[in-house]
Amino acid sequence: MVPGEVTPLRSDMASRTAHNNPKETGRLDLTYHYEMLADRARMEVFERAIQRTCQGKRVLDCGTGTGILALMAARAGAERVYGVDLDATVLEFAQTALHECGFSQVTFLHKDSRKITLDDLDGAPVEVVICENLSTWQVTEPEISVLNHVNVNLIADPVVHLPARVENLLQPVESNYLFHELVEVRTHYFEFTGTPPPRPLGAPVLYNEVHFTGVNLPLWHRKVRVKINRSGTLNGFRLTSPLQIHEELTFPGSDTLMPPVVLPLPHDLPVQAGDTVEAEVRYHHLMRWEDVRCAARLV
Repeated sequence: MVPGEVTPLRSDMASRTAHNNPKETGRLDLTYHYEMLADRARMEVFERAIQRTCQGKRVLDCGTGTGILALMAARAGAERVYGVDLDATVLEFAQTALHECGFSQVTFLHKDSRKITLDDLDGAPVEVVICENLSTWQVTEPEISVLNHVNVNLIADPVVHLPARVENLLQPVESNYLFHELVEVRTHYFEFTGTPPPRPLGAPVLYNEVHFTGVNLPLWHRKVRVKINRSGTLNGFRLTSPLQIHEELTFPGSDTLMPPVVLPLPHDLPVQAGDTVEAEVRYHHLMRWEDVRCAARLV
């Protein structure tokens, strides 16, 4: 185990698992996969990155799901492609798609990506790693531990990672938690379409930056300073995770994957334009959003 690793609460969580997987079986049903495949902004940027990087390469796709990115790599001319997933049901779907496409260089493996060995990869390291980021701030997914294992044990030098890097940003906001002057619900929420966005009180600032090319600690506890540029009541932070997929190819997030998440503060903090606030967030990957802790104070 990489130093600093934590024992996850569950290993089967993704951004919107709870919406499509109420029984917590660990399976993302086809409704969820349809949403991902229909997300044009996401799919197009990944396909462009795959076309640019995978020709003639050995490719590993961690958490392959329906196999779409693995099949794109094969179509782009990859020498060998290995798609790995824990969900046997969706892998059957991927196998059917593979049969219909007829790519002979693709192998799907029913296995935890954190337990893949070189033997699973026909004894040779891979030159491109696809490990899609599914959660804002990497909170509810195993990507960091997956890539820690892959980067230590399975890659060639040089190697390309898709995505390559993520910036986790934090923005002070004022949210409405009181509805119709009757019910107050102070909870984290996702900015899905139709959810009114919070009122920004300052510009986003960088909380941390994760380079997927290396080994990363999955536990974070930091304090960052935020400048307030609009007077109001600070009662939460808006979290976003714009991704660098490859070079200039980026993905800011969407309803389907990595929507903005607003974390509530336990208490309101009146602020004035020109104030500086110290924001503190404590979390680790593979935890529930409701267990992420944040605080703020004027400095």
